Amino acid sequence: MRLQQIITELKQELDDTVGVFREGNSLALYKLDGLEGALDDFDMDAIEERLLGAMNWNEVDGASEVGSVWAQQGWGPALYECVMSITPLKPHPHQVTPAARRVWDKMRHRDDVIQDEHGAYQLTSPLNLKHHENLLARTVGSDPYGEKISLLHETAESVLLNAMRDIYSG
Repeated sequence: MRLQQIITELKQELDDTVGVFREGNSLALYKLDGLEGALDDFDMDAIEERLLGAMNWNEVDGASEVGSVWAQQGWGPALYECVMSITPLKPHPHQVTPAARRVWDKMRHRDDVIQDEHGAYQLTSPLNLKHHENLLARTVGSDPYGEKISLLHETAESVLLNAMRDIYSG
């Protein structure tokens, strides 16, 4: 494995440059740098450039199951950790990409991840996502009509839809 490949596969961590957007059973991570201007300009391309990862999940048989997921290189584990801080999570029984399988394999062997009676995994010490939700809210700023929040949601949904189409159609 080349050094560059090893570096790009390093797991990314949440810090104060990352905001968390959550709506219902979906969560997205956004790079905050430049996001305010992109939202003010309603620039979907610039918003999409700042999307680090997104996931939707469904409630199935008493547990949350991954519905669709997309992440930039290195952001998959952080995305899964965020969702597992909200709800115990299990992989889809039939549709797991090789990249997602690698994340799940690592999660199964972590000391801070346990499996419940439904086969879902959860963190023994969940992340405090409120700080990162507040960082995103401050970046969004005034949004009396919910337009900026809608842009965040629509961007994540669009990227997820395109990623899933690309994965499962070819």
